[in-house]
Amino acid sequence: MNDKNTIGLTSGCFNLLHPGHLYFLNNCKKLCDKLIVLVARDKITSQKRIPVINEEQRKYMLENLKCVDEVYFEDKELPPNNIIRFLEGFKPDFYITNSDNPYLKLYREICNKLEIQIVVMERYTHDGIFNISTTSIIKEIIKQDKEKQNG
Repeated sequence: MNDKNTIGLTSGCFNLLHPGHLYFLNNCKKLCDKLIVLVARDKITSQKRIPVINEEQRKYMLENLKCVDEVYFEDKELPPNNIIRFLEGFKPDFYITNSDNPYLKLYREICNKLEIQIVVMERYTHDGIFNISTTSIIKEIIKQDKEKQNG
C-alpha cells in the first residue's frame, strides 16, 4: 500500500476538532492509501452552526494530521453540489461519509454513476469512547459556564 494506489475522499466541517473526528479520519485512512479531506467553508458551516474555528484554521489542523494526505476547501456552493464536483474531479476509489448524511441517497446515486465505492460509517462507536460531537462540547461549555456564574 505504499504506492498510493487507492484514494479515499471524505468531507466535513471539523468545527472544534475532537476525538470523534480523529476516530473517523483514522478509520477512513484504513480504507485507502491516500486520504483527501474536504473541509466546509465558513459560509456552509454557518448554515447549521456558528463556526467556532474559522475555515483556514480548520484546514490547517486537518493538514497536520498523520492520517490526512491532502485537504481542500469544499466549493462555496451549498450541499450537495459542493461535494459532487470533487467526486467528479478526483474520481476517488472511495467516498466515505457518515450514516446521518442528509444527502446520502443522492451521493449513493452519484457514486454509483461514477463507479466510486461509497462507504458509510456510523457516527458513534459501540463502546461509547468516541461518542462526542462539537454540539455536545459547546453545550457542555455553556452548561459549566452557567453553573460557574450561578456559583
